[in-house]
Amino acid sequence: KQWYQRRVAITAGKDGTDEANCGTCDFEGPGTCGWSTNHPGVWKKMAGAQDYYGPGYDHSLGTGEGHYMIAESNWWHYADDNHTVEEISTPVFATTGKRCRIRFYYAADLGVNGTMTVTVKNDAGSFIALSKTGNSTGNWTFVTARLSEGTNVQVTIGLSISVENYEAYWLAIDDLRFTDCDPGHLNGPGECDFEVDTCDYTNLDARDDFDWTRHQGPTASYNTGPKTDHTTLTDKGWYYYIETSYPRQPGDTAVAQSRWMTYGDTNPGDGAQCTLEFWYHMMGDHIGSLNVFKYTKKGYTLLRNLTQAQADDWVEGRIPLANDGPFKLEFEGIRGISYEGDIALDDIELDDCAVTNLCAKEDHDCTGPTCVPQDRVCDLYDDCGDNWWWLDTDERRCATCNFEEGQCGWKNKKEKSTDCDSALIPLL
Repeated sequence: KQWYQRRVAITAGKDGTDEANCGTCDFEGPGTCGWSTNHPGVWKKMAGAQDYYGPGYDHSLGTGEGHYMIAESNWWHYADDNHTVEEISTPVFATTGKRCRIRFYYAADLGVNGTMTVTVKNDAGSFIALSKTGNSTGNWTFVTARLSEGTNVQVTIGLSISVENYEAYWLAIDDLRFTDCDPGHLNGPGECDFEVDTCDYTNLDARDDFDWTRHQGPTASYNTGPKTDHTTLTDKGWYYYIETSYPRQPGDTAVAQSRWMTYGDTNPGDGAQCTLEFWYHMMGDHIGSLNVFKYTKKGYTLLRNLTQAQADDWVEGRIPLANDGPFKLEFEGIRGISYEGDIALDDIELDDCAVTNLCAKEDHDCTGPTCVPQDRVCDLYDDCGDNWWWLDTDERRCATCNFEEGQCGWKNKKEKSTDCDSALIPLL
């Protein structure tokens, strides 16, 4: 098929409500918030219903008096028109952070083969961030696309049609905004890129046989594991992984657990869904499995079970999260039948979740959704109330011990005056 494309090039300005002419727009005020076009007539600022196309009302007000931008395209437009690209643009984003997103509502009739795309261009190149093809309804629908980290960033919303279908397509947009676009290091609750440390994630000794390890560059084993991290895509970047070489045995598990988190406003007002996003690498002939759990006071919920070996590449995982009270996240790596089973994690994010840590940074997270001040840890009283002998009680590493799960805080101390070793009790 021969395709002709008219595209709307939208160049995102700096994020923030103070920048009225830089792209964020509901089209209710004068003008188009800095948006301009190089070929007037295809994209128009409209209100109410059109003769035979359009949503009939805007999204902001939900009435026929509200405004939106709309483009209408027919096959005969392309037959005699040399202008195959139509652009609406704002000033260029100088820089964007890795979590930068464009969010907007669209309504469309894309027929059978019409396509709406969101393409991101920056100094490093271009990529398609979002694509919607055919069979759309005229109802307003929320979408979001990640712009990612870059310089001189330009976002293009494209409407493509096939002239063989002789169809009339239209696309309307409203309530565009840009969020989380400030560049910089961002790791919120439950999130981690592992560039500095392991953030809120720790190995859960009470439930595993070995540990997740923060690492950079290739792993020690041949034909398994990543060569770079996902954040920087270089061997200088860091990620979290399980090393499945000896002495690991088939079925051995490693469990990384976050701290307790609690939801804030999980409805940002634009239809967004709280989503866990993460990148994983599972390359090798004997991959075991990667399990993602959500832990609440009701127990464990398996969110995702990944068992199939992938190509030598990072793969994105996305899991919607329901608001059902305080929770922890767990990533469980299970060793396969041989050493060719390294599994890696990177760039864990919680998108549109508005979560906060339940406990202060210096406090102790109990097994249940309870916090214990640091000055009450190791006071020989079970402040957590979750059993001294197991899991993550505040007294678990404080000398009371059956030595079934580690040494409970006991350490060897070499005496200067002798060659003998002595056991040193934790400070109580």
